[in-house]
Amino acid sequence: MYKIVLLDIPGFLGHLHPLVVHLPIGFLLLAMMFDLLSYFSKYAYLKEAVSFTLFASFIAAVTSCIFGYLLSLSGDYNDVVLGNHKFAGIILTIITSLLFIATTKKAQSFFTIPAGLFSSLFAGVIVLMAYTGHQGGTLTHGSTYLSMETLTQEHRKKPANVEDALIFEDVVH
Repeated sequence: MYKIVLLDIPGFLGHLHPLVVHLPIGFLLLAMMFDLLSYFSKYAYLKEAVSFTLFASFIAAVTSCIFGYLLSLSGDYNDVVLGNHKFAGIILTIITSLLFIATTKKAQSFFTIPAGLFSSLFAGVIVLMAYTGHQGGTLTHGSTYLSMETLTQEHRKKPANVEDALIFEDVVH
């Protein structure tokens, strides 16, 4: 007798979101570094790499959004924080695509964004990326994970019973 095995491919891909989400972050930071270094004549050649790195970030961000959506279907997350994270991630992906398009030769034949304005927009993307990441961290680690409370707290008391235990802090860590 044969056993039928149903694979949960969407659930599996959703669980890859925490891994995949770091790719667009790295690419965006690399593109920002290339952009900033290109202001120095010694590194002006790096300006050409900004477009490709933004494209790689956009592809990785789209993949991350898809995997994140699949992960959100599990229903294990706070709806408000999840909504903020999801919205910010989608906006970040759209803005990344627009920045990429602005760096292409075809787009530059129609309009040119001054270098200072482009870098300022890029800085805004980095701020949005930090907010998006913070919302994702709040989803996985709780609202006090990266807060003044965590910074000023000396030691967390061990829970008196299992219901009060935090999985990461009390069991894993």
